Amino acid sequence: MLDGDYRQRFPQGALRHEADKARLDALLALGRSDAALDLLERSDESVSADDSQRLVIRGELRAKRGRYGQAVGDFEAALTRHLDQSLLERALFGAASCRVGLGDSPGARTHFQGYLTRFPDGRFAERARRALAAIP
Repeated sequence: MLDGDYRQRFPQGALRHEADKARLDALLALGRSDAALDLLERSDESVSADDSQRLVIRGELRAKRGRYGQAVGDFEAALTRHLDQSLLERALFGAASCRVGLGDSPGARTHFQGYLTRFPDGRFAERARRALAAIP
């Protein structure tokens, strides 16, 4: 049964969240980020306070489309939760990068510095250092 069929047949179904998650994972694995973002935005109610991973993913996808205000909101919401180290790293760097896109130099500086304090050898450390050096 396709996810769309499941949603049509069982709009309030107990497995709705799991079906959305499976579809999201498949879309991301296939590189279909536009469809993945559409799914996340269509199922806003299932991007709940306890689903930090989906908030970070949605923030990343929105940022790729230049929707920095919405993306930073997702990253900031995720940062208020208990995150594993991988999600924390992605959320801090994402929030900092979006703040650059919004022209918020003080906010970007704060997040890049926070990122480098927590992850001095992290996945985005070199990019964070270059970005910090470029902030007026």
